[in-house]
Amino acid sequence: MSASKKRQETNKSKKKTVLLIFLIVALVAAIASVSAYSAKILAYDKVYEGVYIGETPVGGMSEDELRNKIPELADLSSVYDIIINIDGASEKLSTLSLSPALDVEQMVNLAMEYGRKERGLGRLSEISNMKKNPVTVPYSLSFDEYALQRVLDKISASLDITAVDNKIEIGADSLTITRGAPGRGIVYEEVKKGITDCLINHTDEISLQLKEIEPEEITVDFIKRHTSSEPTDATYTISDHKLLFTQSSPGVTFDDKEVKRALKAEEGKAVVVVPVTVLEPKVTTESLKASLLTDELGTYSSDFSSSSADRAHNIQLACDKINGYILAPGEEFSYNDVVGPRTVERGFRMANVYVGNTVQPGIGGGICQVSSTMFNAVVYADLDITSRRNHTLPVTYVPMGRDATVSYGSVDFKFKNNYSKPIEIRAECIGRKNVITIYGTNERPNRKIEIETEKTGTTSPKVVRKEDSSMPEGKVKVESAGTNGSSYIAYKVVYENGVKISSDVLCKSTYSGKDRVEIVGTKKASPSPSASSTTTAKPSVDPKQTAPAPSAPPDAEPNSETAQRP
Repeated sequence: MSASKKRQETNKSKKKTVLLIFLIVALVAAIASVSAYSAKILAYDKVYEGVYIGETPVGGMSEDELRNKIPELADLSSVYDIIINIDGASEKLSTLSLSPALDVEQMVNLAMEYGRKERGLGRLSEISNMKKNPVTVPYSLSFDEYALQRVLDKISASLDITAVDNKIEIGADSLTITRGAPGRGIVYEEVKKGITDCLINHTDEISLQLKEIEPEEITVDFIKRHTSSEPTDATYTISDHKLLFTQSSPGVTFDDKEVKRALKAEEGKAVVVVPVTVLEPKVTTESLKASLLTDELGTYSSDFSSSSADRAHNIQLACDKINGYILAPGEEFSYNDVVGPRTVERGFRMANVYVGNTVQPGIGGGICQVSSTMFNAVVYADLDITSRRNHTLPVTYVPMGRDATVSYGSVDFKFKNNYSKPIEIRAECIGRKNVITIYGTNERPNRKIEIETEKTGTTSPKVVRKEDSSMPEGKVKVESAGTNGSSYIAYKVVYENGVKISSDVLCKSTYSGKDRVEIVGTKKASPSPSASSTTTAKPSVDPKQTAPAPSAPPDAEPNSETAQRP
């Protein structure tokens, strides 16, 4: 081989070597780059792209950002009824009774798990695939399942349910499990999912069918799903101004291996007993019920024995609309809102009412006696009165200065529950007495309330004269003697341990008097032919007509309703 060819071969060999080195370096660089990129992706500490909650993308959010975002995505504060339909049977379930809450931590954990389930290349593939095929984190909710179960029990009572669920009874140191039987029944998990969808999407109806179901196999996992390791204290909610209690339940802990041995030993038996440790709740349903609405905070009664049948009917009807009303702590009671419009369609009847300074028939006459009786009971219960007005004319069913008039749409009686627990208003008619009593939890057992009134003024009746051309000039006849007006101050006097600690103005009241009406004659006497002079006669008043009655009650049924209508 010539020297020239050798040089050519050598040069070719060098070029191949350089190219090979270049390729190796490039490959190493590429691998390093991919490895660095992969490491960066795998080390990412936020939610991966392609993860959604509902319609909202949450990729790129940190755990803390996601914790703050999730509550914004589901408003669970709306209060409404969900209608549960199962095979034609339906019941309403108030969202308020469910006390729903988002399990934010579980949702955060689920969101962070996406893209982290696999290892190595499988994980990289999972992360990449989510960009093309997004994944959705399901909403995780907790709610009062006892409230749901109560409704399902009502539905079940009207359906042909043949399936029998396993029954768990918690004893002092054991669980007694009675095996169920197959048949047609309600799939509880489907109902739970339906409730969750309604709460998230603000829909109000679930429709399901009965299905053939088998009782669950009794295993350690079954026991864990149907018991709680922590005891559950009873709580209460107020729904539609009624008090609802959640069921307390004990906590159960046990040794898995010991329970497995017990289950194996009891295999095939209809009743299975397994050893557990039982933890009792601090607040049971019974103890919670016993702590609420058991103390009489204040009561008052008024008499309506002289009322007409229609007026008595209106008093009873108003009481029926109020009786059993639960007022939450800090909540305000409105008499007009609770009793509602006084119309014939709603059952109210005609009876006397005050309109201004006159007595007229009106729909709902008598209901002011209920509001006035309630006013006194509320004061004795030491509640905060926020709106009260006296009648224009005096009433006789409560002392002067201690009445409370109402007129739908204009004048209301209102007060607030200033206790830390709910109160209940019991309104009833016992014979011909209207009795209002406030029940609650007495947080001020050493306190006593009294009401004192003071008359602060009197005004004479206005004199109204009417001319009568048929009566001789100068003659005056008293048609109505009239009554005096008056003003009063009521004081709320507080005693603690028998010692007077305060006396504050409760309210001021001014009552109008009734006009004194006089008939004045204007008929002139015929002149006498022999008269030489004319003498002007002095007005004469029939002595029988002059006796004043300045402080008498108004000329109306003593127990008349006194609503002031605009």
